[in-house]
Amino acid sequence: FEVRSPLTISSIGSIPEKIPGIPTKGELFIISDEDTGKFDDYDEVFAVGNAVTGRGNIRESEVHSRKVVQQFMDNFLQWTEDDYNMVSEQGWDKLSETGARRTLTEDEVQAVINRISEAQQRAGYDGNYEKWAEAHRPVRLEDQIAKEA
Repeated sequence: FEVRSPLTISSIGSIPEKIPGIPTKGELFIISDEDTGKFDDYDEVFAVGNAVTGRGNIRESEVHSRKVVQQFMDNFLQWTEDDYNMVSEQGWDKLSETGARRTLTEDEVQAVINRISEAQQRAGYDGNYEKWAEAHRPVRLEDQIAKEA
């Protein structure tokens, strides 16, 4: 299905990749407020899902992500449904005519997409998730026991 969005962040896996300048504790990012996903040292950087909750439950991460994204849209971007419709119908340039907070330019969005593509290439991801997951499946304990038996 198709979802229109001003920003898409690609993520594969449960453990966030460490990012220089983003503080971590173990495998998790250090978040000042789990409800908003906000980092202490950054006013405009947020995290969602497993990177915040530390739990690999897909449903739990989805619920957390939806909660943070709704909070982000309402309280940070201050976009309304009309703003989204305007951008969708008339393009990004029209956003400046609303009271909504500035978002990334198309060039900035493309730069993020390029960084995501580079990270995916480093991970050996070619766009086929099922094939990639099968090739990168960690050794499971039951498989190891069966092999040793």
